[in-house]
Amino acid sequence: MDKSRLAKLLSLTQSDNDSEALSAMRMANGMLKKENMTWQQILGDSPLIQSKQRGPVRDDVGDAINWWVKQQMDNMNDMVRKAAQQQAQQQKTRLIVLQMINVCKIKGGGTNKMDEIANKLNQGQMPTATEIQYVQAIYDVIGRQP
Repeated sequence: MDKSRLAKLLSLTQSDNDSEALSAMRMANGMLKKENMTWQQILGDSPLIQSKQRGPVRDDVGDAINWWVKQQMDNMNDMVRKAAQQQAQQQKTRLIVLQMINVCKIKGGGTNKMDEIANKLNQGQMPTATEIQYVQAIYDVIGRQP
């Protein structure tokens, strides 16, 4: 068993990249399987594996893996939730900017630049902060007039 390679793989499990961390763990488990070994055999009488109350703690490794998987799932759920919130906010911004453009066009203040921004919005793209400021400035002058 190449323990230095195993140590390198295990250090990769700390990566912020979930795919990389999971791949490293699977490769480490593959190394053990190839050698017909278990984590218990690798870690031996390590204090991490021994418990004074229960003797050898075979389940601690499984518990640690389950905890790690749960943490990764919680992180992924948080990322999905944040992405959904960000997407909803972007959609709201797109609709507001389109509404301002339409009001300006109705009142005769539409410009070619506004048409370009509207096309961008209609294609699902987010305008730049400068483009939003441009629309806002024209709307402030033209759109609010009776």
